[in-house]
Amino acid sequence: MRICLDIEFQDAIVCILGGGKVALRKAKQFIEAGATIYIHSIQYEPEFNTLHINKVDKDTLIHTLAKAKLAIACTNNESVNKEFIQTARKHHVLAMSCNKNQEQDTFSTVTKRDKHLVLSCHTNGSFPEGSSRNPGNFAKQASRPCTMS
Repeated sequence: MRICLDIEFQDAIVCILGGGKVALRKAKQFIEAGATIYIHSIQYEPEFNTLHINKVDKDTLIHTLAKAKLAIACTNNESVNKEFIQTARKHHVLAMSCNKNQEQDTFSTVTKRDKHLVLSCHTNGSFPEGSSRNPGNFAKQASRPCTMS
């Protein structure tokens, strides 16, 4: 059984394999959380050029796993993703993949937070738009004043 955890990533190292839209979204998410991003890809979405990240060769990325808190596999090749996850696990690093059934340790969630409330949603890829909408909709409902009848 899985348990949702709220993990601090300030000053943590996150290693990302892949340079597409999913990798871009994950890089932004963890940069916002204060992580240092090491990333390797053959090609990168142009927006990566605007981010404060460390583009490295594959050997450097694998070497950096030993110091990482999280490894994210975001290529379009499931066997490459699975190999990256297995390598991360050998270093006792939490790992996630953009593919289902990759023996990953964790899944990323869409999160909305304020000083009183943290809401998180994950649909295991079944309803991505719902994952992004649900926390925001619930947060709006939760922020309304309560009335007693």
